Amino acid sequence: MRDLTREQEGLAAEIADARAAAGHHEADPERLRSLEERREAAVERLERLRERLDALRLAHDLLEQAHRETLTSAIEVLEPRSAELLSGLTCGRYERISFDRATLAPSVYSAEKGDEVNPDAELSCATREQVYLAARLALTRLLWPEVCPPIMLDDPLVNFDPQRRQRALGIIRTLASDAQVLLFTCDDAYDAAADHVIVLERQ
Repeated sequence: MRDLTREQEGLAAEIADARAAAGHHEADPERLRSLEERREAAVERLERLRERLDALRLAHDLLEQAHRETLTSAIEVLEPRSAELLSGLTCGRYERISFDRATLAPSVYSAEKGDEVNPDAELSCATREQVYLAARLALTRLLWPEVCPPIMLDDPLVNFDPQRRQRALGIIRTLASDAQVLLFTCDDAYDAAADHVIVLERQ
């Protein structure tokens, strides 16, 4: 759309130049005819570009509307599922999570503060990771409600305290009942929760 707008502006300037040259008293008739032909061609092309630009703007507006409607519907499902997982991960300390309708940025309700808080700015590293883990697992289920692709987690519990780590492992085990979960870690504390442990030798 930006390219078409720039081209439209350039053609408008070309038409103005042609009109100015055609009105000059020393203008060459042949050149005037050539400029007039160029002007007519430019007017025709400009009109076509305006029609294309109008069509693109309409398509853009329709896509934006569809995006907003789809995102709103998805968030209505994502929020309660994320909240349920987050409550489990945080031992009930955080039970409500909401997502921005435009950016999907999460915010969490803190009973201590009596208000929504920004996880990135106001929560500890471990709690922040729990928020994003809950959102990620909930989003996975939203996108693939029936046949889920393998879920790969790279040491997601490294900052969790022992109690929350055990709760997180329980949630992941539940998820693994109908989805393959690959958890990469350098800690053998997860071995007891795994169906299979593969030790990768150092190269």
